[in-house]
Amino acid sequence: MPAVIDPTQIQIGPAEIWYGVTKPSVGNEMTHTNADPGSGTFIGLTEGPALFRYTPEYSLEEGEQVLSTVMAFVIGENAELELTLKESTADKLRQVMQNSALVVDNVPTVKTDMLTVGGHQQVQSINTGERCVFLIAPRVGQFASAGTVQLYSYLTIYRCIVISPFEYGWDRKKGATYKATFHALSDQTRPKGDQLFQLIRERAA
Repeated sequence: MPAVIDPTQIQIGPAEIWYGVTKPSVGNEMTHTNADPGSGTFIGLTEGPALFRYTPEYSLEEGEQVLSTVMAFVIGENAELELTLKESTADKLRQVMQNSALVVDNVPTVKTDMLTVGGHQQVQSINTGERCVFLIAPRVGQFASAGTVQLYSYLTIYRCIVISPFEYGWDRKKGATYKATFHALSDQTRPKGDQLFQLIRERAA
């Protein structure tokens, strides 16, 4: 068949990201209202691209009689989302320091948010240090059959922990940024084939 060029299939533009969202029920797609998932906390300003990486790991089987690989078996998989964050609220900083505690003091004239870190072993729990992460970005192009509705592409990672080191700098010329790498954990409450993430691209027809 002839080649068809369709520039509307190019994905360009920044993403908005939430953590702690309510994950979709089994068998259903994630939903939103005008790019708002309706739950969770908005991460805020980011710097540079939000980079999602999914990597399957293969066992490549060879045979003495054949020069090339004869079979490949999937033996592992890894999914991660990398971000550089810019908003330095105490709660957002706490999200990337998973072994931290937040103490809020609203009594004095100058209110304080104190983050303390170290020496706490997290109890194994579905609610401890884990969160569902949602990323959404507008689609480019004209979608006449969709009326005035903006179309989006979006990613939902069901269970995440932050595995990146916490690095925070004070700089005369640039606002402080800090990185977060959200690492996907398998969600065993969901069926096989739907335990890490779902990626959705809306279309007009």
